[in-house]
Amino acid sequence: MEISASIAVEIEDQNVHIKGSIANFSEFTEVSVVAAHPIDRMTTYAGSGLPFPCEDIAFDGTPNHVKLTAASFSCTFKYPNSYYDERSWQKVPPSIFVYGITRTGAVVKHATLLPDPLPLRTLNYRQGYFRGPQFYADKEYIIPLQSAEGTMRATKIYKSQYDAST
Repeated sequence: MEISASIAVEIEDQNVHIKGSIANFSEFTEVSVVAAHPIDRMTTYAGSGLPFPCEDIAFDGTPNHVKLTAASFSCTFKYPNSYYDERSWQKVPPSIFVYGITRTGAVVKHATLLPDPLPLRTLNYRQGYFRGPQFYADKEYIIPLQSAEGTMRATKIYKSQYDAST
């Protein structure tokens, strides 16, 4: 069984306005619209906007949760953060989920993906980014010690010449 949902999403600043309807609403004992916790905005760059390490932490006590009482709905959430799938350690982009519990107790979900405003914020290396132990040493061998501006300009040249993503 699937949830037959049609969802429209409108993004405004840090809010997501969600409007939709569930065609087979009566087939479920409970239907909810859920999204992960909002993005953590901190004062330091290093910790700001990082994805959650797992689904449990991303959804535990999230304010982005509405239990539906009718087939048509409209709600507003804070923009959700991304998180990692524990089985494959892949980053799941911000999403809106509609969960339905069938009369047999099975949980069915429908996902609507949102644009990831922070695609480079990760807890691990981005795919294709890590290239072995030389990954850490390459820049030090090629780019001499110099001013911040000089290092930035030399890195630009290094990336284009050596096709490096460091």
